[in-house]
Amino acid sequence: MLFSLIILIIFGSGQLIMVSCDDDCECGIEAGAQSRIFMGKEATPNKYPWMAHIRFKLNLHDNRYVKCGGSLIDNQHVMTAAHCIFDEFGVLRKRKLTEVYLGAHSISKDLDNKHSVSKFIYDKRFDITERKLDFDFAILKLSKPVQYTEDIYPICIPDANIKEYESLIVTGWGKLSEIEGAPDKLNEVEVDYIDKTKCNKMNYEFTLRVRGVIETYPGEYASLVTPIHESHMCAIDTNTGGGSCIGDSGGPLMYKNPENHRWYAVGLVSGGYGVCGNINIPTLYTIVAKYKKFIQKYATESQICSL
Repeated sequence: MLFSLIILIIFGSGQLIMVSCDDDCECGIEAGAQSRIFMGKEATPNKYPWMAHIRFKLNLHDNRYVKCGGSLIDNQHVMTAAHCIFDEFGVLRKRKLTEVYLGAHSISKDLDNKHSVSKFIYDKRFDITERKLDFDFAILKLSKPVQYTEDIYPICIPDANIKEYESLIVTGWGKLSEIEGAPDKLNEVEVDYIDKTKCNKMNYEFTLRVRGVIETYPGEYASLVTPIHESHMCAIDTNTGGGSCIGDSGGPLMYKNPENHRWYAVGLVSGGYGVCGNINIPTLYTIVAKYKKFIQKYATESQICSL
């Protein structure tokens, strides 16, 4: 039998947040209470306190860097995409050139909470040299534990595989479109869950369209199109094409449980087949629940919670 509990969470600012829940998880509570983010909008500052802004500096001598998103999953681990920690030649990036910023909204101003990385942990089945994004999952171990505050707090990890989500949110500091720059402040956009049957169909039709191929019968060229991998799920705003874009990799695809009001990282931004905003082809997201045991092994304080 489950008993409903009332929990008061006190953050460093002195703010109280009252949460009614049916479990003992301590994660996924948004601050405040109340893209690539293409066709998105600016998020409420620090609404998603698990958001991590990750910078992989190219060298020690200038400020150029590759950026990705991530999610804090316990007090010393950030979840992101495996392809973020490799360069275009398949070489693992240097930990000493990696910076993780927590509690940020504006990435030009809110950079006080900077963390170095002591270890890259990733699925060894991932192989960027194959130009695929299968098994695109990694964890960054921070050099020191962080202190939870109103602006820094972990997201929940779902204990089961994907379902027919009614609404999903993706957040990031990635480009606003293929031709626009990236925003300074965190953006969010609501996207639709696309089941694998429909996603494979959209992928197939998009591939034929790009190649200029016309079928003589349905599925004629199915052998030429690789099905969506088991480690991926699909999502996009089917009305606007809104979704993640360049620079959003590794950021969370989130579901808010309407019963316990907690946010769960059901996916993380992996990649896509088309350009940002192409309504005909969804973005691929690594399914986080498939890495539940991996997370439990390496991020032992993470919260694996029932949806």
